[in-house]
Amino acid sequence: MTRSTTRTALLLTAAASVSALTAAEVGNIDHHLPLISIPRDAVFHQGKVLTTSENGVIAGVEGSSGNVSWRHKLDGATTFLCDSNLIARTSTSLSAISPSTGHFLWTVPTTAEHALCWEGDVAISSHKTVTRLDGKTGAPVWNYESAEPALSLSLTTDSSLLVYSPTTFVTLFSNGLSTPPLSHPHTSSLPILTPSAIITSTASTSITSAKSTTLKGFAEVKDVGLAHAGYFVAFEEKEGKAVVLFSEENGKVTEKWRFGDTTRDSVFASYLDPASGNAYIGLIGYSPVMALGNLQVLSLTSGPEPMILAHTFPYSPFTSGTITSFSFAALSASNTYAVKTRTVLSTDTGSVQAWEGDKLLWSKEEALGSVDKGVKPVVVQPGKKLGRGGAKFGEGWVERLGRHKDALVAFLQSSPFVKSYTTEKPQDLGATIVLPSSKYRLLIALSENGGQVLWRTLALVEGDEFKWEQSWLSEDGNIIATASVGGETHLWKIDPATGAVIETLTKSTEWKDQLVLQVSSADALPHPSLVTLVERDGDAVIGRSSAGEMWRFVPPPGGKVVAMSLQDLGAVASLGRVLGNRATLMKYLNPHLLALVVASPTGSNIVLIDASTGGVLHQINAGGEITEKSDAAVVVRDNWLIYSFRTGEVGGNTKVVSVELFEGEGRPGQPIKSLIQSFVSVEPLKIVGVTKTKLGITSLSAVFTTSNSQLVALPRKLLDPRRPLGKPSKEDQEEMLIPYEAVIVLDGRFVISHDYPILSISDLVTLPGRRESESLLLAWGDSDIFVSHLSPSRSFDVLSEGFNKAQLMITVTILTVALVVVATLAKSKKTYGEWYVAPQ
Repeated sequence: MTRSTTRTALLLTAAASVSALTAAEVGNIDHHLPLISIPRDAVFHQGKVLTTSENGVIAGVEGSSGNVSWRHKLDGATTFLCDSNLIARTSTSLSAISPSTGHFLWTVPTTAEHALCWEGDVAISSHKTVTRLDGKTGAPVWNYESAEPALSLSLTTDSSLLVYSPTTFVTLFSNGLSTPPLSHPHTSSLPILTPSAIITSTASTSITSAKSTTLKGFAEVKDVGLAHAGYFVAFEEKEGKAVVLFSEENGKVTEKWRFGDTTRDSVFASYLDPASGNAYIGLIGYSPVMALGNLQVLSLTSGPEPMILAHTFPYSPFTSGTITSFSFAALSASNTYAVKTRTVLSTDTGSVQAWEGDKLLWSKEEALGSVDKGVKPVVVQPGKKLGRGGAKFGEGWVERLGRHKDALVAFLQSSPFVKSYTTEKPQDLGATIVLPSSKYRLLIALSENGGQVLWRTLALVEGDEFKWEQSWLSEDGNIIATASVGGETHLWKIDPATGAVIETLTKSTEWKDQLVLQVSSADALPHPSLVTLVERDGDAVIGRSSAGEMWRFVPPPGGKVVAMSLQDLGAVASLGRVLGNRATLMKYLNPHLLALVVASPTGSNIVLIDASTGGVLHQINAGGEITEKSDAAVVVRDNWLIYSFRTGEVGGNTKVVSVELFEGEGRPGQPIKSLIQSFVSVEPLKIVGVTKTKLGITSLSAVFTTSNSQLVALPRKLLDPRRPLGKPSKEDQEEMLIPYEAVIVLDGRFVISHDYPILSISDLVTLPGRRESESLLLAWGDSDIFVSHLSPSRSFDVLSEGFNKAQLMITVTILTVALVVVATLAKSKKTYGEWYVAPQ
């Protein structure tokens, strides 16, 4: 066998070590939950809800089901509809998006500060220039130059374009030609809202000489989206009641409607029916006592006088939170005094709900986009919480029988062997994954298979600076979660099946003793003198315990810690690595190992620290210049350390360094021996995690993110620092080492996120699966949740779908019968011999 043939075979063997999914398996053992974040704007259009969030996610959501049809992420984007297209403006570009497909129809580079729809085209202003763009192609139609900077745009009631600056304004009349429009001093009745007055008309271009209506008696005036039609919502100074104001053609501002029971915090929205031209203002509220929401819709133009229409819907702020914003569409019904509404509302607990009248269409937990970074989720396996737990001292015969029955049921539910014998089986949701969100004070439970939200628990506690601290499973199968609120620690005991709060404790002196009784020995609280938290403090890294700061690491002058990772040891199946010559390297397995990436002008290093004492154990030269812009990352699992960083400027290569740590063979002052090898990737990669299994037998894979937020799992064989530089020797072949290649080539089988449209991944955790061959991967960002199962050594402990289980049962049955028959014959023969055969 030639050298190239051998190399190819070994590379194929390594690639095969990562179990790829077939098309039929995608979506069954992995799941992608696309998030739309909390909408800042929502528009109803042709059966879809078009949302734009604060973090720049623009999405098209099916109005009836809530399914996300398409998404884009444009930082700082604002959107509006124009001639059935969605226009998105950012600080660097203007784009037209198809609402039905999400495809970009055109994009033009621009630094426009304002944009709006005008007669099917798009008008933009930038500094002293106003440009009209063709709505279908984005091509410029004409430019209008002004002597005044900081131009703003608005529309008049006669469909003219109003251009104004802090001191002057003019009206542009469309002449239907591709030449600059006619300009004229603003004489329309369109109001311009200022902090102290509403400018209604003027005969010149000077704002100082404009006719205005001073807003006396009002503390605040808001444009709820109907300023172009002359309507505003004003709040009285004394009681804060909301009043709808209208600017008439003669410049007079009149009161059109007065809402009762409102404050300056009341939530308003507006809707303009594109078909009939009717204008509506909506006010939403709720009653905590009656657990009802209330939507009031003020019809402004459908009749001779404004008319209020209202309806209620089921809503409880104790579970969903306070309504912070909403958008609605009002459809005229056959009855003049009724209106059909579709509403999308957002709450301060990260929930987004869609209603049609009093019917809930769908609900989304967008708080998942704010999951705490660096957390270790609680995973409750099926059958874990059965109300009995493990064996207990003094339990009776009935309790023991019930416990064994529950264990048998849990085994049958998770057993792959009985899968083929069930014709109709409810969906196996798998384990329950509980994620904390300190921003929304929530614990959210997801199903392992399918990614459904099973329950959400809101921490009903007053106080600022809320922060989830720890969460784990107690001995009786309940979830214990602690949070810090204003410096005081609170504890919740939660049922993992329903999310119901079983018990709440607030004083540290009350719950610490009780915790010790609830947690298992493996999860027992650490001694107060041990470090329980490692965090950054400026350029330094400190270790804290319940007694305070225990140690502090300060980098050299000019240096900075740009990345760090704590050891996540997990189960260890082997304490050493056996080489091809039968020698053994003993792994360095320190559960308190802390790896720091220290960037310094004099040379970057990887510093290994004992997190329990703060002592420096070992230093490794990083092998390249690392800065704060290098996007450096490091992960430690078992005795394997991987770090990555980008070389050069943006768009440069990525350097991935693989390090294995072994015992220092008794050398004084050097407790650690490190084997190091570096690799280069043209594709930007960032190490985010390493797989983890129940017993530690399965080989490991390193998980990376790419520049387009895809997830890639590289098997340990490809990153083995002992890969030979030349032709593998016989000893290397016994270890199945692959010849060293400096460049990492990304095989399609390594991409574990498949073709899911993932927008952002900021954090990742790997957990043991239900079988030794499986590793559960959970990744999240502000726009995505991704759950998958990896099999780095393939599914060696799972029967294949084509396995003939019936034949196995028949064979076992025949062997069992044969064994009984043979045993009976042997016993008969032995008895016969003892009675009738004479001794020799």
